[in-house]
Amino acid sequence: MVGITQNADRDHCNPNKNKEVLVASIHLQFGQNDHGYGGSKNRTVDDDGKARLRMFPERRHENLQGIIHGAVTLSLIDIALFTTMHTLGSGNAGPSVTLELSTQFVGGGKARTPLDAVTEIVKETGKLVFVRGLVEQGEHRVASFSGIVRKMRPSSGTGPDAS
Repeated sequence: MVGITQNADRDHCNPNKNKEVLVASIHLQFGQNDHGYGGSKNRTVDDDGKARLRMFPERRHENLQGIIHGAVTLSLIDIALFTTMHTLGSGNAGPSVTLELSTQFVGGGKARTPLDAVTEIVKETGKLVFVRGLVEQGEHRVASFSGIVRKMRPSSGTGPDAS
């Protein structure tokens, strides 16, 4: 589940001032459905060597125009960056973060039709992975994108980020 929050301190009389308020939530389903994708089959490697991550958008993923909300598509894309690293990469993915994501929306997605992020690694270095891809519904293109992921060193359990 991906939560979208909004800072509530716009109104000085607001009792939620200085708090983040949940304004929407997105549940991305990557499991079994009528299309035969399920378990590890929600991500595959195509015959051309590209990774494919599939989600099954529902009515609740639509915006007011009746197309898949851009935030849902962006969530799929961000998850696809990491799936690509783990599926096609050197195997040295470990903990990592998105450094950059550039997306061009070229069409609207429909609910109740599988939405696929089809990706490839452009280049992988010791610390960075450069990924590009398309979001598709069958022959229909929804978005094109490119992203850079930075591989992080595993936490030693000390320092400011240790729990």
